[in-house]
Amino acid sequence: MKRILAGVVAAGMVFTSCAAVPSGLVGTGIIPQTLARTNEYDYSRLNEFQTKLWQNMASDKSSALSPLSAYIALAMCASGAEGETLDEFNAVGIGGDEQGLALAALISELTAQPAESESESATARIEIADSVWVDDSFEVKSEYLQTLTDYFAAEAFNVDLPSSTEKINSWIETKTNSHIKDMLSEIPADTLMMLVSTLYLDAEWETKFDSLSTHPGEFYSNSSTRTEDFMHSSGSVRVVDNDDCVGVVLPYAGGRIEFCALMPSDANLTTSQLIARLDGDDSIPKLAAEAESERVALALPRFEVETSTSLYDALSSLGLESMFGTSADFSGMTDGNISVSEVLQNVYVRVDEEGTEAAAATAVIMCGGLAETEKPREISFDRPFVWAIYDKVSGAILFCGEYN
Repeated sequence: MKRILAGVVAAGMVFTSCAAVPSGLVGTGIIPQTLARTNEYDYSRLNEFQTKLWQNMASDKSSALSPLSAYIALAMCASGAEGETLDEFNAVGIGGDEQGLALAALISELTAQPAESESESATARIEIADSVWVDDSFEVKSEYLQTLTDYFAAEAFNVDLPSSTEKINSWIETKTNSHIKDMLSEIPADTLMMLVSTLYLDAEWETKFDSLSTHPGEFYSNSSTRTEDFMHSSGSVRVVDNDDCVGVVLPYAGGRIEFCALMPSDANLTTSQLIARLDGDDSIPKLAAEAESERVALALPRFEVETSTSLYDALSSLGLESMFGTSADFSGMTDGNISVSEVLQNVYVRVDEEGTEAAAATAVIMCGGLAETEKPREISFDRPFVWAIYDKVSGAILFCGEYN
């Protein structure tokens, strides 16, 4: 693979140049099976990117983000970048053969179906789907399309893009189990190509909350107090506790995917300020790996978050600037002149007594245990906190956010 860039759940790219119509552009790719296991690759560049993206998107408001989805979408884009544009992708940890293989291995493992002998609920269900939509009037290099099918298992479609809003929205809705609807309000007339990537998660807790123990409680937000439905449990839980934060780690069925919620230790520290400190050895996956079991009386609000936002400013701040301007170089995709005009992401997350269901979609638009007798430690998430759902093997963050 020549170069890689990844993005959020659904990503769309619009190009402004015209060329010949590609022929026979319909197919489905298969990620190579001759890949090393995820734990044999270095995911430090992915981990660094996701941390910086979250820090740039922090808002001190209830929100949700899918760093992994964003990374996959951007990787698809980077696979066609050259020159300064490719250099910028590389600078933020996206691109290169090794990164491409690592990402393909991660996608393959996360989406692997359990063996027939295993229970369907034995592991978290994760689905990642990618596609490329090319306008009838636009020509994309066959080598680039091959990369998308080989490393992202991307479906390829040849359509009249400006009139395909409903068709693409339907594809996204289907791949996200109907949680991301009407992602695109319309497709501009000068749209020539769109990359779409979706991410869906359905995971049960390893130890579920008893719904009979859910009852109302006070949540103290930044500016007011409101009543929330709190889920309660008591037992051995892994606890994170340092100078900056206190929180818990809750595994999903199968053990590989985990949920971590952290509150600032100092009530005056905002969630965005806490996120700014969750870096390096203090990243959530690393803090969670060092968490120690304690007997805990836990209270966690049952919550549902939907976010629609632009990643344009955050990506520009990270250094991905040339792809948004006239100097964009995507000559690995096409001989035409194209650039990214916008990067949008929609995310849905629901956390309840059973587990978590989450979906994400991004559009990249291109134009021109303690002893039972001891008193349990009480941890009640009754004030703003941050949360993340991550793969403890690679450190990849599938979803994350703030609850305020």
